[in-house]
Amino acid sequence: MAAAKFNVLKFPLTAYKCAYDALMHAGNALIRFYGYRPTEKFTHATITECVDRILGAECGDSARGFKQMRKKRHPLQYDAQFLESHKEVRDAIARADELVRKIEEHTKITPSRKRLF
Repeated sequence: MAAAKFNVLKFPLTAYKCAYDALMHAGNALIRFYGYRPTEKFTHATITECVDRILGAECGDSARGFKQMRKKRHPLQYDAQFLESHKEVRDAIARADELVRKIEEHTKITPSRKRLF
């Protein structure tokens, strides 16, 4: 999420992708917390759906925002098309940040902030 926030003004496409990737990692951790793994096919759809089912009642707007990010990410990733405004990117990053924090609280897993090297 730090990379998304850092890049949002000059590189909104990169910021959006960073926020989405952070959500994917957090969602993957949430699924594994319950002893499951995402499917080999449709991994992104599976993760977004599981996050919505697990945390949807608690943070529905953020979970639904994750699903919207997934749908908008596809043309960004494969067609190099990105039509989001700066405001939409900032809003997506804010929702992503909130959802990542909710997943951390839910699993009681906090990523290490230490540098590896």
